[in-house]
Amino acid sequence: MSVESPTDSFLAPGTPLRVTLRSYAAEPRSESHHHVQLVLPGRGRLHMTIAGTAGYAGHDRYAIVPSGVDHSYFAQEPNQLIVVDLVAPPGATIGGDCFAATTLTVRAATGLLLAEARSGGLNDSLVADTLARYLLAALNRSGGVERRAASPTGRRLARLAEEYLRARYVQPLTVSDVAAAVGTSPSHLHRCFRAHTGQSVVAFIHQLRLEQAAALLRETDLSVLEVANAVGFASQSHLSRLFNRRFGCAPGRYRASI
Repeated sequence: MSVESPTDSFLAPGTPLRVTLRSYAAEPRSESHHHVQLVLPGRGRLHMTIAGTAGYAGHDRYAIVPSGVDHSYFAQEPNQLIVVDLVAPPGATIGGDCFAATTLTVRAATGLLLAEARSGGLNDSLVADTLARYLLAALNRSGGVERRAASPTGRRLARLAEEYLRARYVQPLTVSDVAAAVGTSPSHLHRCFRAHTGQSVVAFIHQLRLEQAAALLRETDLSVLEVANAVGFASQSHLSRLFNRRFGCAPGRYRASI
């Protein structure tokens, strides 16, 4: 990733981590690389599109760029973020969405990472490997707790609900509506859906609507109000509030930055 000013870099030769403090410019750039890259909150926001999914890293969210995946990025405000180039230890995995909320565990892992980087601790391969595993474990959590494994029946209900929502997310929907459609109670659906997807039914509906709204802003000349109506939001203000939370800017500013 290109930067607009010199930054601190903590390279640990022969270990799975490179930690860098980076500042980004407003000029959009794009690239891919042969390692996992984590962009963790520091100061300001970095707007990113990873494998076609738009979002941001900063404040309360982090980004995961998988190895070999094309991604683009730009900043609209002064910033400095923590970037981790990571070679996953043997047997370790990293999963989840490209963008996710920063949990207490992720913040704790980030603090440890910076402290060891600044003190030279990453030059110890055992420390670097342990921190890499801890960071991966923190990122693979949802809401600060490990996801519970869904039962086969629960997974089936969650998949049915997901299919139902993908086909009807622009319509007015409640959890009760979805539960009735898949033949279960709202409370049971909530447990199964969260265990399977890591988020609530309502959050998933919002995710689908926001992703479609972003696509319409990029690809059409519809007004923000027309986009809100097209994706199922009851008002432009509701779309704008959730859009800003997800992408870090208002819909109009997002369109202007494309």
